Parts: sequence; C-alpha cells; structure tokens
Amino acid sequence: MGFNAIFEIKAPRELKVSGCIGPCVSLNKDGGNVGETPIGVGGTQAWKLCHIDNSTTLAAYFEIANLKGQPIQQGTRAHIQFITHYQHSSGQMRIRVTTVARNWADPSINLASVAAGFDQEVRNAICVIGLVCLVTFTCCLNVHR
Repeated sequence: MGFNAIFEIKAPRELKVSGCIGPCVSLNKDGGNVGETPIGVGGTQAWKLCHIDNSTTLAAYFEIANLKGQPIQQGTRAHIQFITHYQHSSGQMRIRVTTVARNWADPSINLASVAAGFDQEVRNAICVIGLVCLVTFTCCLNVHR
C-alpha cells in the first residue's frame, strides 16, 4: 500500500502521451511528448494518486507523432518508462520503474505483428473501466441538476 503517489511516463519522440484513465489528477507537467488530443486526464505526462495498492489500475494512452516525410522504421523498438514514486505504509519513500519495449509495426504492411502485440483482455478491461467512469459521471451530473 502506498500514499501520495506520482505516476510519470517517459516516452520516445515518436510517441506523445494523450492521457491516463484511473484514480488520478493531472500534475500539469508539460513536455515535448504531451499529446494534443487529451484522453481521460490529459495535457500532462505526470499524475498524482492519493492511494495505490495491488488493485490500482491505470490506462495510459499514446498517439504516434512521427515527422512528415520521416516514416518510423519498421522493426525498430519504442521504449516507454512508467515511473511511480510513492510513500510506503511504513513511511519509506519508494520508486518503481517499469520499462517496456514494443516493436514498431505498420498494420498496412504487417498486420500479424500488430495482432500479436494486442491484448484482448486488457482492451475489455479498459472498456469496462471507461463505461463505469461514464455511468458514474452521468449519475453525478443528474444528481447536481
């Protein structure tokens, strides 16, 4: 269990962070890789969480931001770091860093590579989380009317 957490994303120049969905608020940390179209809590590459534990789930969204006339080379890797700082229940400050590497693949050229990297169960879980957030938000709006 952790408290006062900060969740940060470090992404390569070819990716922009569109946002995060989960129990978080924006820290308004702008950088060169913040996407223009926000998804969830967007416009930042760092978020604050009051409490985290083994059941805390966050979904990060990205957009591809390659320069025109400079296509991304297929087969190269994109490295993304997810950095979480938090205070453990013992009072000790901790940091957890997870680095993932994904191959770049163009679906018009190599659809099998894209399909192999797609996790259907995660997609289903994110859709359910989005639906629950939408229903909760709509119910809150109806209560305040």
